[in-house]
Amino acid sequence: PANGIEGTSLATPVKALLDLEHPGEVGGPLEQGPFISWFTVLGVDQPAGRTIYDHSVQIGLENQLSGLRYSQEQERYLASLKDRWVTGDIVEMRNRLLSIARTRYFGGR
Repeated sequence: PANGIEGTSLATPVKALLDLEHPGEVGGPLEQGPFISWFTVLGVDQPAGRTIYDHSVQIGLENQLSGLRYSQEQERYLASLKDRWVTGDIVEMRNRLLSIARTRYFGGR
């Protein structure tokens, strides 16, 4: 992961024993009750860089920008609804709608 060993799902005691700077060197023992374990980093893989012209990069960027734009427009729309129509308390409005629904569908029970 981008933040190295800390970004993995390994237990904290195991993370403390791993050394990314010296792959292949075995860390100290980790004692867990009757068990003793040793851990090492066998190698560090650096993914190859990708160019902006890579089709999958462009699709990913387009999806991120589209999602961001959607969120912004949704927030703007909800804000406009609040400004135009919602003048009271949201909780009070919710309770009133539930009351109307109960009366209509359950005969006021």
